[in-house]
Amino acid sequence: MARPKGSPKYGGRKKGTPNAVTKDLRSRIAGFLVDNWEEAVASWSAIDDPKDKLKLYIDLANFGIPKLQAVSLEATVKKEDSVEEDLRCLCEENKE
Repeated sequence: MARPKGSPKYGGRKKGTPNAVTKDLRSRIAGFLVDNWEEAVASWSAIDDPKDKLKLYIDLANFGIPKLQAVSLEATVKKEDSVEEDLRCLCEENKE
């Protein structure tokens, strides 16, 4: 039976706790790359096709550098909230 919406959650991982399997796998891959670095560099040098080389470079970068998420912003600016309107009001106050 599913937990009713809004009821407290018990057990499981806490929000933000890393997945132990993912952490272990990343550690093993990193160790493999360190242990085989010289062979990887030699293989890189042997690639002649620029497209293949670029694809490999991007794939490796995606492993080492986290991807950024797209951010969207929806904002409504009213005329009375604008900087221009504030400046206009200040100018009118100074004229008086």
